[in-house]
Amino acid sequence: MKAARNLLNILLSLSLASLVHLGGAAVAAPLPAEAVPMSPDELSELYRGKTQLWREGIGGYFYASDNKLAGYSRKRVETYAVGRWYVTDAGEVCVVERWIWGPGRQGRGPMKRTCWEHRKFGGQIWKYDNGWYQWNRADGEASRFIKGYKYYDQVMALHARLR
Repeated sequence: MKAARNLLNILLSLSLASLVHLGGAAVAAPLPAEAVPMSPDELSELYRGKTQLWREGIGGYFYASDNKLAGYSRKRVETYAVGRWYVTDAGEVCVVERWIWGPGRQGRGPMKRTCWEHRKFGGQIWKYDNGWYQWNRADGEASRFIKGYKYYDQVMALHARLR
């Protein structure tokens, strides 16, 4: 009886942990054991030539076809990022970026590398960002990827003001 209660407590803890909200981005979901890393071609198809709109509506990343990366944010002060993005055989999308802050906090941040692992199973895609979550749910992150570079005008105007 005690072992069953302990198992139930562990399962409840794991269930609660899977419901944790991840940085305003997504709700954690259990990753199926059968899920496998996505191929570089599959990942490139998901990201290339698209802007990833951040949930808060304050900016996003543009993943250019030539693997250049541009970012834009107006969270605290207007900023933009320059860098590159690439995919790995291990099923990761990685960005190497440097943020440049605009008026109010002018300066440049250090180069920073971040990678997110992606796995697939049964037509579903999971992404790891402080926990696994289902990337292509109807209300998930995939719905915030649009073709083209949404923030081009804002980044060019900010860049011109800072020169």
